[in-house]
Amino acid sequence: MQLSRSSTATLAGLTAAFSMAALAAGTSPALADVGAQLSFLCTGKAGTWPVKAEVDGAVSTPGRGTRAIAFGEMKVSVKASAEDLNAMRGGDLGKSGTETPNTPTSGAVRLLVSAEADGASVDAQWPTFALTGTGSTLTGTGAVPALAGGAGRITLRATGLILVIDKEATGSRSSVSCVPTDKRPLATIDLPSGTRAPSTTPSMPGGQRPGTGAEEAGSTPECKEIPAPGVDPRYGFNSYPALDRVFKEPGRPPGVFTVTDAPRSLAYCVRAAGFSNIRKLGGAAPVAALTLLRRAVKGGVLSGEDGSFQNYREQWGYVLNETMPSRSSQLSLGFMPTTSVTDMEQVAPAGKDAAGKPYPVTGNLRTNLAPNPGLKGLTDDGTYVRALIGIRVHDVAVNGVPLSVGQGCRTKPTLLDAYSFTGNDRTGRTPIQTGSTFTGHVNIPAFSGCGTSEDLSPLLTASVSGPGNYVQFESGPWCRVLDDPSVCGSTTEPSTVTVRPGGHTTIAAGAITFMDDSGGNGITCDAMRVRMTLRAGAWQQRFLLGKSGVVDYKGCRLSVGDTVVPVHLTNSGTVVLNATTANPDGTVGMTIGGLAPIMSTKIGGQPCTIQIVTGDDLAFTLPGSYDNKTHSLTPVGPIPETFGSKTACEAAPTMSPGANVTATVPALTFTPPQQITIP
Repeated sequence: MQLSRSSTATLAGLTAAFSMAALAAGTSPALADVGAQLSFLCTGKAGTWPVKAEVDGAVSTPGRGTRAIAFGEMKVSVKASAEDLNAMRGGDLGKSGTETPNTPTSGAVRLLVSAEADGASVDAQWPTFALTGTGSTLTGTGAVPALAGGAGRITLRATGLILVIDKEATGSRSSVSCVPTDKRPLATIDLPSGTRAPSTTPSMPGGQRPGTGAEEAGSTPECKEIPAPGVDPRYGFNSYPALDRVFKEPGRPPGVFTVTDAPRSLAYCVRAAGFSNIRKLGGAAPVAALTLLRRAVKGGVLSGEDGSFQNYREQWGYVLNETMPSRSSQLSLGFMPTTSVTDMEQVAPAGKDAAGKPYPVTGNLRTNLAPNPGLKGLTDDGTYVRALIGIRVHDVAVNGVPLSVGQGCRTKPTLLDAYSFTGNDRTGRTPIQTGSTFTGHVNIPAFSGCGTSEDLSPLLTASVSGPGNYVQFESGPWCRVLDDPSVCGSTTEPSTVTVRPGGHTTIAAGAITFMDDSGGNGITCDAMRVRMTLRAGAWQQRFLLGKSGVVDYKGCRLSVGDTVVPVHLTNSGTVVLNATTANPDGTVGMTIGGLAPIMSTKIGGQPCTIQIVTGDDLAFTLPGSYDNKTHSLTPVGPIPETFGSKTACEAAPTMSPGANVTATVPALTFTPPQQITIP
């Protein structure tokens, strides 16, 4: 694939933006470094990967005869793991192929750079750099165009990155599009004073006008408190029928359901990152967003017909999503490489509500949960979000040639319907506020308002619009907004898992025991083995990292006093593996959930059934820490559980339903060895 070249402004535009030359001869040059270490989220057909880019160079403004800002040689280094580079080029996910630390790799990179001044932003038109290197680092050097100078401050900022990796075996190339995950500038250039900056905004090709510097630079939205109900009519529950439906669908368990104002209305900031695909083009674009929400504005309580407690609650709230502009590269419009910037903007529904007032811009939020984790839940825990979004496309280039679509090229509002599963009795339950994975679908409506001299709307509609466009994003921990929203900083970024090599894995432990309080009665097994399939590669969700229906207990025996009987222990249901946290010592907090061993035998001719559970006949969870050096998961210690309702053994009266039992499990080793990290 040829690398697309996006051109949203000319150097003449920069001349208008940053004024004419002022102080002539005798002015000393102003020097500044250009350089930063930047983080990007890249998306291609095979997945999504984190990539680091380092820029190193210098800039100067010569004094005599010109005010142009000239750059020295610029060096760009791109860093990603060998496994990720292999996946980007179309290799097997989670494998590094035949690459070694010394294997040569080649490709190309286009760093999309904006120049900002006085609220205006234009494309600095940096060229494509050829890349070479070995292992996980590719480096290229080259010259970049000069900028017209003036007075005041100019900021250079990376707004995106397009990376091309050569496929050595076939001689072809593959490309990925990347968005920045931070907003650090490449350089801030203070030019000599004495020249009045122009009052006009620079023109764009085809009569387009640039957006604000924040819009073009892809700066990160800042956390702030979303207003409480009744404070600002733009924020609150949205009664628009398509959005209000989230409080009715899906249905809830039978019983008496009562909705009341919750005693607490909590404001949160949630950072999220992921991707959205365009079904017609067969490609994906990265998405980064900040969600402002109010949780538990209202609460729903379910009770039995007789007023009895039911382990089911709902929390209702509202949300506002602010996304960063997403620059992507696709093959479209006659199979030519096309780049564009897409904004997904949350919008208010048209029309007015039953009270004759405009609808708010916020979408609606509903969380279902089991408030008592020790009792059986009635449904899955999960969170539903419904909002209206509009899609705007701008800064389009086809085969390197700007396509003037104007600044009003957009769709009508469309429904974003997303859901996050956060557990059930079998998998264990994770609090939604710790971060989770949301998935959904978006129908892209027809475009309108595209083009300046001719109507390009039908062209974009034919290329992009249609149903079945998949959206997935990982939310970070929900940060409670109190008096100071600045506390919700980088620590609230989405946290995902990288697994190498993943795939079919055996998790095995040595001798395990389940002993009652007497210490003399219980079950001992020589080994336990779980055969599981782990998700492979980077950007994996922490919850349900792997699952298995196969658990083998080997060499098990039941001890009741002096009697020892061989038994066959089985596990009912699916076992799951979850990652929880990155521990300070470098290990990864993990849990194995869905454990519910059961056995039946006879002692003295009498039947004896033993079931080991937690709480209300629920499968129990084994928490621990995974060490990438030993490739083993070490449980936190003996796990207190109970004998389940199916337990019936007259020969062992201390082993009865509800009685205590302690599970002791040694370190569990992963084969093949797995590298499991939370970046």
